[in-house]
Amino acid sequence: MTCFPVLLTCDRQEGEEPEIYTAQYRLGASLSEDTFTLKGRFEGARSALGWLAGNRPVLTGPVERARQAKDALLLPVDSASRVSADGCYRWRTSPHAAWPPPCRIYEWNVRTRRESIVWNDPSLEVVDLQPHPAGGSLVFALGSEREVELLRFHSASRRFTTLLRHADFFPNEFTISPSGQEVLYVDRRDDLLCLLPCGSNDSVSRRVLSQPALEMEHQNGYRVLRTSPSFSPDGSRIFYCTAYLEMRGLELSSWGSVYAICTRTGQSRRLDLDEACPLGWQPATPLSMAPAEAAEALPLAS
Repeated sequence: MTCFPVLLTCDRQEGEEPEIYTAQYRLGASLSEDTFTLKGRFEGARSALGWLAGNRPVLTGPVERARQAKDALLLPVDSASRVSADGCYRWRTSPHAAWPPPCRIYEWNVRTRRESIVWNDPSLEVVDLQPHPAGGSLVFALGSEREVELLRFHSASRRFTTLLRHADFFPNEFTISPSGQEVLYVDRRDDLLCLLPCGSNDSVSRRVLSQPALEMEHQNGYRVLRTSPSFSPDGSRIFYCTAYLEMRGLELSSWGSVYAICTRTGQSRRLDLDEACPLGWQPATPLSMAPAEAAEALPLAS
């Protein structure tokens, strides 16, 4: 594999809604030889949720645009759903409101057209949902005052596996490696990007990947937040976004960058986004790189 698509969500400070683009990332012989190119923008999309097989993006947007869709699966704007890469399952949290926090997870089986409750515990908040890269299962983060627990739900066997228990883990800033063996997350103590083997719950085992001294924003003295950790489909690259606030005239604006890290060498590189603040960087997954039949989607803007 030499190239893969990426969903890039940006804030260009020009309107209230973020802009969502597709990009093509090409792997070079080394990180310095990697390139990426913006391919187009999705008109009307509000957020990017991930990928389906056939490199088909999953987006949210106005329902009235769903009939015009050709290139992506479009879900309602208020949807809290996540979709498995093979499209067989959809998961959502409930209640879907500011308060009380979500404590239940529902699973919709597309083949049987049946919905069931897979998690229900009012004492724990369900903070984030992510389809597992191996397919057919869901990873979700549970938050409490003491620690964060990361669980995997296997849809076929209906069983749970504990991937991580960690007190210093941002529950909405994580992803699972393509191999399914490691968790990439942002540490809440120092806001650094870290890699930890699944099943290892101690900070001694963590591998710190972000290098603040090499980040342009850190060098300029800004208080930087690191978000949207992700892997390339082959696991050879790790990505994350930075965000910071800056006064420009009388306005407070948000800015940031995307950084790529070579998993093998630890080398880091900043990607130039042309005066945009990245809100999300979502590469395709190994399962989404597999072929799939074309279906309804959202047209790309010219």
